[in-house]
Amino acid sequence: IMVCQGINCRRNGSPELLEQLQQLLSQDETFQIKRYLCFGACDVAPNIVVVPDRLWYSFVAPEYMEDIAAAIQRGEELSGLANHVRPEIREAVFCTLEKKRAET
Repeated sequence: IMVCQGINCRRNGSPELLEQLQQLLSQDETFQIKRYLCFGACDVAPNIVVVPDRLWYSFVAPEYMEDIAAAIQRGEELSGLANHVRPEIREAVFCTLEKKRAET
């Protein structure tokens, strides 16, 4: 799980979202939560991306974090927070992340 730390995401609270997500999923060793420099979807900040499930949450606010954590555990996308990113950005980011994951 990666939480964007680009300028727009940071301005919109991504550091706090990262901390919340770490707390909410701290008992679940299935997930690693990491900072990511920037996904390039600044217009829908803040963003959280889940690989390999290809889940992408945008316009994330603190009040959504419990629902997001539960959805991540189920491998589901929350429709109100999904599909805000242009398909070409979404695909490029997921391809890059999957490639990096395969290399490790």
